[in-house]
Amino acid sequence: MPLKSTPARRAAELRAELVRHERLYYVEGKPEISDKEYDTLFRELEQIEADHPELVTPDSPTQRVGDALPEGQGLETAEHAVPMLSIDSLFDADEVRDFEARVLRFLSLEDRDLAWVVEPKLDGVSIALIYEKGVLVRAITRGDGVQGEIVTANIKTVRNVPLVLDGSKLAVPDLLEVRGEVLMQLEKFKRFNARRVESGQEAFANPRNTAAGAIRRIDPAEVARYPLEFYYWSAPRIEGLRKGVAFETQTEINAALHKWGLPQTGLSRLVKGLDACLAYHDDLEAKRATLPYEADGVVAKLDRLDLRERLGTTSRATRWQYAHKFAAIEATSTLVAIEAMVGNTGRITPRAHVAPVEVGGVTVRHAGLHNADHVANLGVKIGDRLFLRRAGDVIPQILGVAKAATGAAPKDWKKSLPEELFDALGELRKGITWQWREPFEMPERCPACDTKLVNEGKYWRCPNPRCLPQI
Repeated sequence: MPLKSTPARRAAELRAELVRHERLYYVEGKPEISDKEYDTLFRELEQIEADHPELVTPDSPTQRVGDALPEGQGLETAEHAVPMLSIDSLFDADEVRDFEARVLRFLSLEDRDLAWVVEPKLDGVSIALIYEKGVLVRAITRGDGVQGEIVTANIKTVRNVPLVLDGSKLAVPDLLEVRGEVLMQLEKFKRFNARRVESGQEAFANPRNTAAGAIRRIDPAEVARYPLEFYYWSAPRIEGLRKGVAFETQTEINAALHKWGLPQTGLSRLVKGLDACLAYHDDLEAKRATLPYEADGVVAKLDRLDLRERLGTTSRATRWQYAHKFAAIEATSTLVAIEAMVGNTGRITPRAHVAPVEVGGVTVRHAGLHNADHVANLGVKIGDRLFLRRAGDVIPQILGVAKAATGAAPKDWKKSLPEELFDALGELRKGITWQWREPFEMPERCPACDTKLVNEGKYWRCPNPRCLPQI
C-alpha cells in the first residue's frame, strides 16, 4: 500500500523536482517540461509553503527572492578568504611568449608543451559564491580584491545559480568557494532594454554596467527582473571532500563543478603548448561577433595545480595565468554635442554625444572627454567625424578626428540628427555645447544649480554641497 502523501513529503518532492528542472534548463540546456508545467509545479510548492510556513527551507526554489533591505541601508562588506587577484593582460603573441618563457624559467622546465585551460575572458562582474554542505550561504563582489560587498540575496535571483549543489554524481564538499562572472547575454540585454523603452524608461548603455548596477540594488525582487546569468571560472577553496577524492588539475575541478550543477560557457578547452593557446585566441576572436555575450579576450591558466602552487602570486596578480586581450574595436561617428556633466563630487566632466553607432555589437551614443585640456588636445569640434574605440570593450574613447567639418554648418543641421538624440538632449538644456566647429569652453556656472564654478588645476568643480547631482 503506497504511503499517503503529506504536505512535508509533497513539498520535498516538489523542491527536488524543481531543482532538477532548473539544472536541465539553465545548465544542461535540455529541458524536459514546458515553462507552463514548471510554473504549475512552482505554484503548487508556493501554496504548500504558504499553508505550512514551517516547511519553508532556505534552499527552496521559492526563496530565490528575499526581502528588500531597509531604505537607505547600504550593503555589508566581507573580507575574501583568498584575495581575488588580478590577471596580467597581454596584447600580442610576443607578450604571450615572453610570459611562457618566464613560467618555464621559474619552474626550470624545458618542456614547452605544458597543458593549459583556455576560455573566454567574460566581460561581466566578478563574484565569489560560497557553499557550505552544498547550500549557498554567501555571495561577495570582487570589490578591491581583498574585501567585497555581500550580495547573497540578489545572486539568489540569478536563475542558473544553484541554491543547493547536486550531490547525485559526486558528493559535495563541506565548503566550496566558486568564482565567476555575472553577466547578461547580448540578445537578452537588447530585449530587456526594449521592454524598458516601451514602458517609458531610459535604455541602459551596456550589459556589463547594467549587471553591475543590478547586483547592488537593495530589492531582490527588482533584481529578479534582470536576465542575469553566472558562469564559473575558478574554485579557490574546496574543503572536506569525500575520502579518496582529490583534484590535481583545473580540468578535474571543472568536471566536478559541472557535476555539482554549476554553469560554464561550454567554450573552455584543454590544450597543449602555447601555439595551441594562440590558435584558440585567434579562433575565438574571429568568432567574437557571434558569441552570445561580451568577451574581451582569452584567459589561459596552467592546468596542473602543483605548478600553480610553485609559481605563486605577486602582490596583485597570479603568475600561472594570463589574459590575452582581443584587438580593440573601432568605429567612426559624428560629434553632435558636448555636455558638461556634474559628478557626485561636484567635478565637472565634459562628455561627448555622438550620432549612435554600433561598436562591437553595442550602440555607442557618448564618450568620456576627461577635462577641458583633453578636449583641446584632441582638437575635436562639433560636426567632426571621430575615431571611436571601446576601451576594454566597455568604455567608449575618442581617439581623434577622422575628418574635420569644413565650411558653414548645414541648414537645420541639428534637426538632421537622429531624432532620438535630438529629443533626448533638447536645444535649451543647460551645459550643452552645440556650436558648429567652435572650440569647447567649460561653463562658468554649474549646469545643475547655477553656482559659480571653482578651478582646481585641470578641473572645475561646483562648490555647492546641495547641488542635486552631488546629493
